[in-house]
Amino acid sequence: MATLTLNDILPRDINKGIVETDQGAAPAPAPSNTNLSGFMSARGLLSNPALFAGYSSCPWEAVERFMCNVAAAPLPYKLVIHHVQEMCSPGMGIDKSALLSRKERTRFSEIANMLELIDFLDEKIEEHTGQTGGLRREF
Repeated sequence: MATLTLNDILPRDINKGIVETDQGAAPAPAPSNTNLSGFMSARGLLSNPALFAGYSSCPWEAVERFMCNVAAAPLPYKLVIHHVQEMCSPGMGIDKSALLSRKERTRFSEIANMLELIDFLDEKIEEHTGQTGGLRREF
């Protein structure tokens, strides 16, 4: 069991929350009072790579940039599909909006190669945003 202390006063069990003590109410956790050295955010950043640019959910521009980067420096196809699926799914934060509906996301399992993926994304970005020509090819 891992324990996280809040200002060295209130022990917190990561799985169950605040451990009961008789010292009164705990201050609200904030980055400045958690005494954490760091934390992992890989899943959150995978679902919204534009998080630190101020977006509450993944924008289409992030998918476009990712696909441009894949074209310039190829990745294994299965890894590309996984990343795009995560970016098009509901986010990990408060904003649970998704770029594609669940029904649209099921099509990812039917896509056989990179060309089909690009065609699919071209179709969907045009359908959802009205951007003619699909994904932008240059940034």
